[in-house]
Amino acid sequence: MENVANGCYRLSWRERIGFCSGDLAQNLIYQTVSIWLLFYYNNVYGLDSAVVAVMFLVVRIIDVVWDPMVGAMVDKSHPRWGKYRSWLILGAVLLSTFAALFVLAIFVIGKYELSDEKIDELNAAVTKR
Repeated sequence: MENVANGCYRLSWRERIGFCSGDLAQNLIYQTVSIWLLFYYNNVYGLDSAVVAVMFLVVRIIDVVWDPMVGAMVDKSHPRWGKYRSWLILGAVLLSTFAALFVLAIFVIGKYELSDEKIDELNAAVTKR
């Protein structure tokens, strides 16, 4: 047991790089989406940069409070079901509800007639802003 120090398992460099690369990939995607969202709110939607910065800050503060709460709930889950089973079931129910709403939205949008005149009118309104 040469990889155990102070009661903790020591990771090899290969394992460390593996964990880091997964985190790097997740953060690259997150930052890409954040940058595009910032661009959209600033240039397309027309919000001031300070308003967008405050909005992003508020979301991060909510995340700082929310993540430990969810972690505590997961750790205190029902002992017979295991730590994550109840949350996975809840997530599956919510995900299937969102999927059903998505299918309903596709159906409703499919019934909406969009003529060339309406598209020209919408494009003129967007360009005017």
